[in-house]
Amino acid sequence: MRFLYLFWLLIFPLLVFSYQQSVSFKVYSFETSNKDINLATVLKNNNFTKVNNINTLNFGVSNKVHWLKIEITNAAPLENYKLHIATITPDSIAVYILNGNIYTKTYIGEGFASTERFLNFNFKTTAAKTTTLYLQVIGNGQPIVLPLSIYPRVYDVFKLKTVLITGLIYGIIFFIIVINLVFFISTGQKLYLYFVAFNVFGWSIIFSFDGFIKLFIFTNSIYWNNELVAIGFIASFISTNFYVSEFLNIKKYDTVLNIFFKLINVVLLLQLAISFWHPVGFKIYILLNLITLTAEAFLLLTCVLYIQKKEKQYFLTQLTSVIFLIVFGTITQFYFAGLLPISFITQHVLYFMILPQIFIQTFALAKRLKLIIKEKSRLQQSLLTSSALHSQSLIFTLETERKRMAHEFHDSIGQNLLVIRNRILLLLKKDMLPTHTEVLNGLAAITSETLDEIRTIAQDLRPSTLDTIGITASIKLMIDKIQKSTSVIIKLVFEEGIDDVLPKDTEINFYRILQELLNNLLKHAKATHATVVIEKTASQLKLYVKDNGIGFDTKLKIASGIGNGLSGIKERVNILKGIITIKSYLYKGTAITVIIPIKNEK
Repeated sequence: MRFLYLFWLLIFPLLVFSYQQSVSFKVYSFETSNKDINLATVLKNNNFTKVNNINTLNFGVSNKVHWLKIEITNAAPLENYKLHIATITPDSIAVYILNGNIYTKTYIGEGFASTERFLNFNFKTTAAKTTTLYLQVIGNGQPIVLPLSIYPRVYDVFKLKTVLITGLIYGIIFFIIVINLVFFISTGQKLYLYFVAFNVFGWSIIFSFDGFIKLFIFTNSIYWNNELVAIGFIASFISTNFYVSEFLNIKKYDTVLNIFFKLINVVLLLQLAISFWHPVGFKIYILLNLITLTAEAFLLLTCVLYIQKKEKQYFLTQLTSVIFLIVFGTITQFYFAGLLPISFITQHVLYFMILPQIFIQTFALAKRLKLIIKEKSRLQQSLLTSSALHSQSLIFTLETERKRMAHEFHDSIGQNLLVIRNRILLLLKKDMLPTHTEVLNGLAAITSETLDEIRTIAQDLRPSTLDTIGITASIKLMIDKIQKSTSVIIKLVFEEGIDDVLPKDTEINFYRILQELLNNLLKHAKATHATVVIEKTASQLKLYVKDNGIGFDTKLKIASGIGNGLSGIKERVNILKGIITIKSYLYKGTAITVIIPIKNEK
């Protein structure tokens, strides 16, 4: 976005010095309502009045005939020169120049095919000291603005830097259009599509007043050259209304303003429909433009002020945009109405009205996108935090329930079974029939077996050793038990005890991590040897489990969600605020490292 502002600051001075210094000349003018008057009558009556400042040759919307007499005094004799009129608004201009004793007449204007962007007349100066040109400009209800310049044809008024500047402007606009189209396709938000529409129609207005429509598309159609400008203006206003309404969420905040947006869009469409009726409808369209722009500016300003507190992060950008629209939109209307003279600002007023809107709104959209991404990131982080808290709560609840069930099995069911077995053993000491003794022996055996199973289940649910002999001894007992029940040779490296290293309520998580790692090893690794290393430093507790099994593709496991208990292990590692590293290669074994931070309380 800073690049766009820098670009604007650079382009302003370049535009100022992009034109050739013209040859000095004097201008005389008069106007008449008689459209049938000819040059002979003009020369005979000689009603011309000197124009002291050629920048005042802005006659506004006119239906009169404007005659200009141009005297060129400091031009080289019998040399090629060009009369350049940097406007596309007059329908046609008749240019008269003396050739010998006869004035020849040439038409230039929108209604005549041309290979040049603006109105130009090429001529050769006379041998006399002064060369005189006469211009007949017929007003047809269009703005008549005549920024005149005369220069030798050896130069080109549109030098290379002018072409470069125009190319840069169009390139930037095109880039912005493409980017917002990509955003629309990727997000589906209509806001970007509305902004693309504004860019396209705003670009079409600049394109028209730069003379490219006349040069490349409608080379000799007065009707469509004029109509395309009307379409560009109306469509840009409508797309602006849709964009602003969507951007500021007017539909949510105020239904009345939303209705006003719809009403002004209807009025704009009616105004556009009237403009197709040439020439009367187009004259009405031009006169209505000032009213429309005023209503548009007032509505946009009202919206911006209304959302000052509701959407304060966008207030300054939108206020700046509206101010540019009001200031330069007013200048545009006053200029076309003939109320302002020709100057650098007025000749480029469309650039100053449209380009800042594009750049400012691009900045606003970028800011909006940044806020959306930031909010999305915050929500994702919140979701991850909530998910982690949920996992912690779930595991805590699970362990609590396991502990409760272990106590129930051991203290309640186990005790009941023990009582039943003891009573059976007491009965066996009494004299009984052989058949009764056999039955009681069977029941005693079943009761003893069930009691052993209950104790095993209780131990699996919650190792009682954690509460009695501590986590260090519990881990060693677990390894010994596994070693006796499997052919896998497990080497335990456990030089220093870890009792009281972790809080009592989280020790079970470390125990379960190791338990699950060993279960996975026995179930899936097909290993013959494994090493378990537990190390403690001043700041961390490290668990390292390595086997010589078949290994697995870690990327495939993670992508497919197949965990073999890995997801549960990762959740417990997260609860302990640790990190887990898994290195595994097919048929080359697996090495898993878990590092848990610990507090050094001394």
